[in-house]
Amino acid sequence: MLKRDISDLPKAVPVSLEPVRDNVIAERLADNWFDKYLEEGNADKARAIPELPYRASYASKRCDRQLYYALAGVPESEPLTPASAWTMGIGTMIHDAMQTVVEELWPDAECEPKIDLTPIGIPGSGHADMVLTDDDGDRTLVELKTTGGFSFKMMATSFKGGAQGPRFSYVLQAAMMAKALGIDKFIIALLSLEPVSPQLAEAYASSESGRFAAEWHFNTADFDDVLTAEAARVQDILAAVTAQTPPARMLHDPEYPKGAVVINPVAARAPWTVTIDGNITDTGTYWGCAYCSWRSQCNAD
Repeated sequence: MLKRDISDLPKAVPVSLEPVRDNVIAERLADNWFDKYLEEGNADKARAIPELPYRASYASKRCDRQLYYALAGVPESEPLTPASAWTMGIGTMIHDAMQTVVEELWPDAECEPKIDLTPIGIPGSGHADMVLTDDDGDRTLVELKTTGGFSFKMMATSFKGGAQGPRFSYVLQAAMMAKALGIDKFIIALLSLEPVSPQLAEAYASSESGRFAAEWHFNTADFDDVLTAEAARVQDILAAVTAQTPPARMLHDPEYPKGAVVINPVAARAPWTVTIDGNITDTGTYWGCAYCSWRSQCNAD
């Protein structure tokens, strides 16, 4: 078999596949977007009821020390970064876009109503995403959340076994607002920033949109005990703020055992232990410290 001489054909131009370090477009766009994000006051949005110290969004602060810093107004030792703002900013963009859709689909919906949490024992406030009323006059509170593709797969699909469901903080935040409004049911509506595969989505979704959209329905009464415990926790932390005594880094989340306390917040994966009668009975790691705005302050304290 004769082989044709191909030495005269043009050679491929060698090109590096690594991104350039001296970024002149993408990072410049991102940095200027971040400057505008801060100028518009997005880093510190006002409370729904300014005179009340707790925000419903603090439901995400499952570490007692973290909640203490927030309620005490301690300056953040790790201020907002462009990367963190980008994540939150995308969520805000999606919420704003969905707001127009909500008004078209449910013209009578209550959007962003202010909610006073003091009726459930929490001196705080928040904004619900929307409250819908059906033909029978029954109301349902809806919380719209956005998340990354991996988190969505873990919460909604069988990616690694059974679906884990929405984060505890999502459910807690919605439950406390529904309870304060006297609403019997609430929905967590979750939108992913990245669609999952059709194969993963077919187990729970009835349309193509299910590849990036999922929801869960709950009865508010099922969380009465949880809300009572959270109200007591908030009151305890407020008492610690008054006494200027930072509490232990105890975690309050079903993902971790009761009594779990973080012992090194600046470790790559912060270790926690459960200690009973001076003996360590359980150990593990906590991802939340890496995203805490007071990580260095906490370590110094």
